[in-house]
Amino acid sequence: MIENNYAYPLISIIVPTFNRADLIGETIQSVLNQSYNHWELIVIDDGSVDNTEDVVSKFVDTRIHYFLIEHNGIFGKVRNEGLKKAKGEYVAFLDSDDLWSTDKLLVQVNLMTQYPDAAFVFNNITIFGTRPYPSPPDYDELYVGSILLSMLEETRFVFYPSALMFKRTEVIEKLGYMDEKLLYGTDTKYFLNMCQYFTGIFTNKRLVQIRRHEHSTTERYHTSEVFLDSINIAKAIYESKSITRLEYKRILGHYYYKKGLAELLSLKRPKEAMHSFYSCILVAPLRWRSYARLIHAFLISLRAN
Repeated sequence: MIENNYAYPLISIIVPTFNRADLIGETIQSVLNQSYNHWELIVIDDGSVDNTEDVVSKFVDTRIHYFLIEHNGIFGKVRNEGLKKAKGEYVAFLDSDDLWSTDKLLVQVNLMTQYPDAAFVFNNITIFGTRPYPSPPDYDELYVGSILLSMLEETRFVFYPSALMFKRTEVIEKLGYMDEKLLYGTDTKYFLNMCQYFTGIFTNKRLVQIRRHEHSTTERYHTSEVFLDSINIAKAIYESKSITRLEYKRILGHYYYKKGLAELLSLKRPKEAMHSFYSCILVAPLRWRSYARLIHAFLISLRAN
């Protein structure tokens, strides 16, 4: 049983949204259902043209604040608007199509209280949607320490923005605000930068439901452009001397291989896939699957011509 035994710090919950009138009501209700109730909910509407504002306004609660901004479509810019308005000791992100379990905030605040040296906490998730989706596997029940290398190699932990809570002042003083130039990877980059400088907490409790649907941003996360963003993020982290050259090459091989798979299997672009698998071989020559995939992509390219 979780004991509610701390001084009730304020949590600023930032919900970016765009044309989600059909879903955001469920998301807000999952916040209202929280067993921990000392929060403010900041909805940043990126210029919706549906009735999102009407849906939000039906929730009569002084803790809910709605802000309509001019549409820009830049994830980092929209989240930054929320960060600049936040007043809480902690910040939690929640995408406007995702849902929280009733004890999500309580579990995370208790963990942050139990491990005061940590600057952030995140948790495992469940995926649901318009068709069956596999959820991530189980990981360590609880981990406290350095998160960076495992996140870059995509082992041991899983990260979704709606599962993250962090110390607002400490993190923003060190990192500033989110990169507004990246198209898709701004959340991941900010989180990885957090991992560079701070101790983190991961709990295997599945406290968040991630919704997949036709218009969800997670449906775009396996394009080659996303993996290019990941490669550039890894390069910046390596140049900051947070990882070794051997670790960097291993991480590059991982991303080039995943980029090649996306280009070969999902995007049907075998020539681009050949280049990605070749790049993988150059930096990680012991990744033997890359050789087989390179031949596979070459044969498909020949047939296409």
